[in-house]
Amino acid sequence: MTHDPSRYGADNPTSDIVNGLGRATAYGALGPVLLVPGIALVDLLTPGKLGRQIWEEHNRNAALVLSSALLGIGIGIGIGGIVFTS
Repeated sequence: MTHDPSRYGADNPTSDIVNGLGRATAYGALGPVLLVPGIALVDLLTPGKLGRQIWEEHNRNAALVLSSALLGIGIGIGIGGIVFTS
């Protein structure tokens, strides 16, 4: 029995690399697009404006809420990237 590389899609490894880079780039560009509405949603769900709370009033609790929400959204995007680009 001989090994047939075209049977497994390995006939052109360069196209596989380019395809993988294209997918990773597209998903990497999608991350900030998803983070911006996430920030807006967290700002909408919390009382007051988070930007004013953080920058003008130096409210550490508001900064903690925003940073933990962004971390959670980022982890979700990262796990989705691992699942959907592999």
